[in-house]
This record gives sequence, C-alpha cells and structure tokens, in this order.
Amino acid sequence: MPTPLYEVQVFCDTCRRLAASERVDAATFAALVEKEDVPFSVEDDDERAQGEEDDLYAEEAERPVEVFRRHVPVCGRCAPAL
Repeated sequence: MPTPLYEVQVFCDTCRRLAASERVDAATFAALVEKEDVPFSVEDDDERAQGEEDDLYAEEAERPVEVFRRHVPVCGRCAPAL
C-alpha cells in the first residue's frame, strides 16, 4: 500500500473558495489533527467526506491523500471588496 500524502487546505467562508493549499509531512499533519482534536468525518455516497469548520478528510486515490481543512472568515480575494 502506498504511503499517503498530507495536505492542509484553507477555505474562505465568504466566497467559499479554496484560499490556500499546502503539502505537509506526516508529523506536522498528525500534530494538527491532535491539536484540533478533529474527529474523522463520515463519507457520503459521492465518496467525499462532509463536515464543518476544521475537518479531516480522506479521499480514495491511487496514492491516498489526507486533507485537513481550515476555514477563514475572509480571504485575500474578498478582503478588498469589503
């Protein structure tokens, strides 16, 4: 089984877009999950996990990717418009 990749994604609550994405190592990812005490979310029929706020997601792929999603109130695209 291939080792998973780890990624942190930041989503804007105003425009609902992906504001940032960063690959991290396994130790950094584990520390984030432990610090936030995030439960692993349950996948729906579409094979995409659902949740709110800071969540941990996993998707099926040739090389699995585990994603830690964070939310910010305003991103760089939305800030000038406000």
